[in-house]
Amino acid sequence: MRRVVLSSDRDWRDRVVRILRGRGREPLFTADAHEAVRWLAQGEAALVMVRLEPGLDFGDLVTRARRDDLSFLVCAPEADARQLTSLLSLGATDVWSGELSDADMELRLTVAERWLARNLRTAAAMRSLRHSRSRYRALVQGAMDIIAVLDDEGRIRYVNPALKKLLGYDSHAYVGREIYELVHPDDIALAREAVAEGSTPSVTSRVELRVRHESGEWRTIEAVADNLIGYPSVRGIVVTARDVTERRELEEMLARQAFFDPLTGLANRVLFTDRLEHALAQRPRGSGAPALLFVDLDGFKDINDSYGHDVGDAALVVVGERMDAASREGDTVARLGGDEFTVLLEVLETRGAAEGVAQRLLTALAEPLPVGDLELHVTVSIGIAYSEEGIVPKELVRRADTAMYLAKEAGKNRYLVWKPRHDTERPRA
Repeated sequence: MRRVVLSSDRDWRDRVVRILRGRGREPLFTADAHEAVRWLAQGEAALVMVRLEPGLDFGDLVTRARRDDLSFLVCAPEADARQLTSLLSLGATDVWSGELSDADMELRLTVAERWLARNLRTAAAMRSLRHSRSRYRALVQGAMDIIAVLDDEGRIRYVNPALKKLLGYDSHAYVGREIYELVHPDDIALAREAVAEGSTPSVTSRVELRVRHESGEWRTIEAVADNLIGYPSVRGIVVTARDVTERRELEEMLARQAFFDPLTGLANRVLFTDRLEHALAQRPRGSGAPALLFVDLDGFKDINDSYGHDVGDAALVVVGERMDAASREGDTVARLGGDEFTVLLEVLETRGAAEGVAQRLLTALAEPLPVGDLELHVTVSIGIAYSEEGIVPKELVRRADTAMYLAKEAGKNRYLVWKPRHDTERPRA
């Protein structure tokens, strides 16, 4: 089956087509979402790659791909954290913002095609299970995914050999035992709910659970339960389960790359901006309103010049750890780049609480930074800006940044709270 590439961006479309052809695939490509849906409806394609662009309505395409268990990859250059999460919840196999190198595109295609092959095998097995008793046993026995038949209390009446391949257990040894013996204690309630739903006629239950591998390791599985109690050849709840541990780990890695600073592990500019926008949109009235600290290291350039960037990077890691430890639970500590950091205080007990956090940061960073055999000394200048009703994120950042620079000019190693008069003391950039 062929691959569909949907985008009105000719350069991006041509690049993806070139990569697919290099993999021995002759893709179908279009800028029309309706044409792509028609190809899927005719069974001409099994993997879809979409570049999310203004005005592109691909809801029908998502519905068709999800219904048929097809792989669906979305490039969303302008998407924020919530939009990326929404695309995954709609059923996308993989999403990303920004542009990928050819090598990264190849990697994502490889993962998607593996999932596609597995989805198609499982879908074929389930269709045959429903319509052909004579083929049922052979298909189930050879399936890559775990296929089990349970009674309405969750006892295993049959489980295929994939249990051994994926979780290390002999399938015959588990017949007659409850499926819950394999489930993580915190997920047993979810498993019981899925079995109960699977006992309901015409209801398909989907659930993600942690289950114990024979080695003792916890693996994440995605399971689907169908009520086939009324089928004479089955007479039970059929559960199909696949190991999605690596997929979840990949998603977590991609999320970290998108929203966290790779050096310090702190929030990056994208995640900081998203949380700042959310905090101001939900801003309460009164003294509990959010505040922002803009933090800049004093004399950090001297460390880089004297010891090199590797030592400088190691020092930034220590700085990030101390800032995180000195901040309160629920605060967002972010590295914007270089030696610039921010601390978003979403909830304040009192109007002056931000000064208390700033003082803890000054104290924490006054201690020498251990880097290898070195003990490095840095100080920080901190600007504080309290939010007010109607303020936009850009203005709050500007105020905190202005206060930080005035703190530097006043002698460094201190904090300063922004006041309206400060805009006349430091001209706008």
